[in-house]
Amino acid sequence: MQGRICVGPWRLQVLPNSTLSCEIKNDPIVTNFDGDPAPLPYPCRYMVSDLMTIMKSQSGNDIGFCEFRVFAFNSKDRGKFYVSGFDVAMALYYNDGPTVQFSYRQVATAKNNINTASTTGKRNAFIPFVPDGTDDVSYTDAANGVYIDKGWDNQNNRYFFTVVGCSVTITLVPYDSGLRGLQKQVPGLSLSLSQPRLEHFVGTTACLGPKSLGYMSLADIQQPTLSNSSSFLLQTFTNAEEQNQPDDNDGQCAEASRILNDCQRTRKRLAMKNCDWMFSRTHFIKCYDKTTGSKDLMKLFNMCVTSWCTNRPCTNAINAIRASGCANVPSVPEMSAFLQGNKCPASQAFIE
Repeated sequence: MQGRICVGPWRLQVLPNSTLSCEIKNDPIVTNFDGDPAPLPYPCRYMVSDLMTIMKSQSGNDIGFCEFRVFAFNSKDRGKFYVSGFDVAMALYYNDGPTVQFSYRQVATAKNNINTASTTGKRNAFIPFVPDGTDDVSYTDAANGVYIDKGWDNQNNRYFFTVVGCSVTITLVPYDSGLRGLQKQVPGLSLSLSQPRLEHFVGTTACLGPKSLGYMSLADIQQPTLSNSSSFLLQTFTNAEEQNQPDDNDGQCAEASRILNDCQRTRKRLAMKNCDWMFSRTHFIKCYDKTTGSKDLMKLFNMCVTSWCTNRPCTNAINAIRASGCANVPSVPEMSAFLQGNKCPASQAFIE
């Protein structure tokens, strides 16, 4: 059984030692299943985890397995990113019985303790995920004690989605744009597995998989010449998940994935090394893109990575920054270097 919410800057929840968990705390930092943190200032939709668990009956028998594909999407407030919702595509595979499939989306934000939330769902939808279904995503297998428990936990200020019998719980504490740092609960997303046993994690997702079970760690995905955080961000972009979140940034998220996946390896790394500052400099972001989405910011990033991937000058990106009136935002040394052309292809050799 899960413990209470922690109040403080550390963890989203207090969980038993037998629970395996991954958290994405704003703004945002991913703490993976091994407890290793990494920043993920990513303005798009991304896969949190793709995992399978054993399905157990209430009497403790193995009766099949469960598959979950969990996604999150980020929004922006005052130049900082936060988790504004999650998707879960799930399938229950019985050893002796039907396959049950659902798509479910939870969106939630808050302002001065007043939440704005919505849910959508679709039965018999797993792949592809259906983001806008109107079905009631409820399921109860009374004979085996397998069921979906979801809703709003008023006491702990969180939305939750639990599949009893599959050991999986997803919780979302909405970010409060009015209270901001005065918000009592730590905002963000948590994915937890109670009594984990024989889990199988698929792909290199945001939460990765436990190193002790043979999966890659943050150190394993770090690329030559890139920092840990830049490598993690590049991995997330090149995973190229479908960008069907409520605000798809005018297609710019999908375009960034396409550009980077088509980019030559060395140039791709240089593109991230010289362009990803655009996602981490709060004062610049606040000036350049004032929306809750990141359409303008993503367009600028795509101009930058296109320059690197095609070995062309950064003229378009430099002109866009100057035209925005943000060229003189203080305390952004990367931007100053960029505007001088020192973070553009002509100024650096393609050396790994």
